Amino acid sequence: VDDYGQVVDFTRSTVEEEFADEVRTWLEDHLVGEFGGLRGHGGVGQEDVAPERLLDWERELATGGWLGLDYPSHLGGRDATLAEQVIFHQTYVQARAPGRIPNIGLTLLGPTVVAYGSAEQQERFVPPI
Repeated sequence: VDDYGQVVDFTRSTVEEEFADEVRTWLEDHLVGEFGGLRGHGGVGQEDVAPERLLDWERELATGGWLGLDYPSHLGGRDATLAEQVIFHQTYVQARAPGRIPNIGLTLLGPTVVAYGSAEQQERFVPPI
């Protein structure tokens, strides 16, 4: 029950469970070899732990379309719902995937251009982020 007396149901739909399985499988398939050694490392306070490998991991996430989850698919995102974004992050943590490299372009610039930029600006600036 939330602060307003409403019952909050966190039960995942079939589609959300399928999305969680997709994330889990992708992480299992890609957190191997050089990336497997990064499990549980990186993130806030550990920015100096293998920064080159963490940057490579960010690039690997990009190949799977896991950056800019809420970006439109035509700009390289997944059109992810808020629930799917939460599921991704929950599954990511459960997999002990490496801490992410802070990226102001991905978290601040990109969403701003997606929301307020012209189509030309979106096509020019968002995909490289």
